[in-house]
Amino acid sequence: MTSYKLSDENPGYGAFRKICLGSTSRTINDRLSNAKKHLLLTTSFDEVNASALEIAHKEKSLEAELEGVKVTFLPYFIKATVYALQKDSRRGTPLFNTTIEIEDRGSGSFDYHYLRHNSYNIGYAVATEDRLRVPNVKEADKKSLLQISDEVYRKSSAIRKDPMLKSVKDIVAYSDLTNGTFTISNIGSIGGKHATAIPNFPETSILVAGKIEGKILPLSLTFDHRLVDGAYAVEFMNDIKEFLQSEEKLSGL
Repeated sequence: MTSYKLSDENPGYGAFRKICLGSTSRTINDRLSNAKKHLLLTTSFDEVNASALEIAHKEKSLEAELEGVKVTFLPYFIKATVYALQKDSRRGTPLFNTTIEIEDRGSGSFDYHYLRHNSYNIGYAVATEDRLRVPNVKEADKKSLLQISDEVYRKSSAIRKDPMLKSVKDIVAYSDLTNGTFTISNIGSIGGKHATAIPNFPETSILVAGKIEGKILPLSLTFDHRLVDGAYAVEFMNDIKEFLQSEEKLSGL
């Protein structure tokens, strides 16, 4: 956990606190630093007409309530992402759902190897008092919307209760926070509208979903430009939009 130490008064600053990063913060900082160092990041922005999504969410929430499950928009984003990743996998050279391996050749030179995964382990950011945690839904393509909703709610609640996972190991295991292939940050759940994000290294891309306002859902996709061209990223975003705007696909969840 990050600790805060009160230092002596400084003539230039007055009283201040020295922030000492804990092990979790150091791990997060290492991942962020590696992402910035080894990925050539750029971001594509888009918007979704959320009319069909809001209707589907309202109807599914009533159904889920009878089963004691809370449904947010995040499971829909996960399902839309899986849909886009599956379409990507059928292209000649699939470029998303990848992680990166780095081979240090010395003298500041590196070889990069991209691993395209067949499993869809979709991560989601969970804010805690001790920085972010990023669990992932393993094989999200094989789970229903309600199964994903229940898993996300239970694990997010447990992580917020105990970010170090010491007392909630029966709900969240360390393996739940590893081997992700693609991550979503749903900043709209806390009122955020627009943001760019850094991929959860060694993943190479991340989707940000903002707050729906006036039937418009803002999205951003940050990716490694050495691997993905801008036009290809737009195609991927179009696939996500297609799913989230389709009454047929949403009603089938």
